[in-house]
Amino acid sequence: MRILFSVVVLVLVALFSATVVVAEQPSYDIALSELLDEEGYVVLPEDFSGSVDISGYALASGPGQAPRFIRSGSADEAWSRDEFGVPGCDDDVQAMAVMAGELYIGGEFSACGFAVANHIVRFTPATGEFSGLGSGVDDDVLALAVMGTDLYVGGDFTEAGGVAANSIAAYDTTATGDAGWSVLGNGVTGFNGFNGFSVRALAVMGTDLYVGGDFTEAGGSTASRIAVYDTTQPGDAGWSALGSGVNSA
Repeated sequence: MRILFSVVVLVLVALFSATVVVAEQPSYDIALSELLDEEGYVVLPEDFSGSVDISGYALASGPGQAPRFIRSGSADEAWSRDEFGVPGCDDDVQAMAVMAGELYIGGEFSACGFAVANHIVRFTPATGEFSGLGSGVDDDVLALAVMGTDLYVGGDFTEAGGVAANSIAAYDTTATGDAGWSVLGNGVTGFNGFNGFSVRALAVMGTDLYVGGDFTEAGGSTASRIAVYDTTQPGDAGWSALGSGVNSA
């Protein structure tokens, strides 16, 4: 009887272990701490382009100032953020990327410095100024990635540059205003093609863009929370699933 009980326990443990799925973590090219000087200001290495891990930091710069970051939970956060005007950006920053000496910032904000910036903004260290990317996107930006002169933007939004874009879009940084925005086919969606799901992580490999998040379709086809987009292909032709994907975001 004792031997039978032990066998049953081992079988149950094996079954449980087989169903455990380790959540994928976003990949970044560099930690924010490696880009900060002693006062917390961003210093961009020459010719660096890539995504930045901002975990553990909060934006603390004043209106019109260069981005200055402090560690989350530090004593500086005891100071009021609303008493003396809008600091840096007027709401949370969720993602950052660097391209050609400029810093791109995405998040939940609608303004940074003195610029209107709907969830996405560019900061130019040479001038100390923020500038919007056209009309931006209509909801939160959660992930950014760089490929050549294109900035890929993922999040919870349904529009980019005033046109329909299901949670993911691209911005050509050589263009101006909304002319820089383009969509990646039908983007990512939930069951039956309804939007409301999100892109939470982006990674670049060659001309392929890997996309992770809370979705069940990519380009109109089944893709369980992870997919890849071939940027050399047009529209939905670029989308493909990665096997059976994963069972949780």
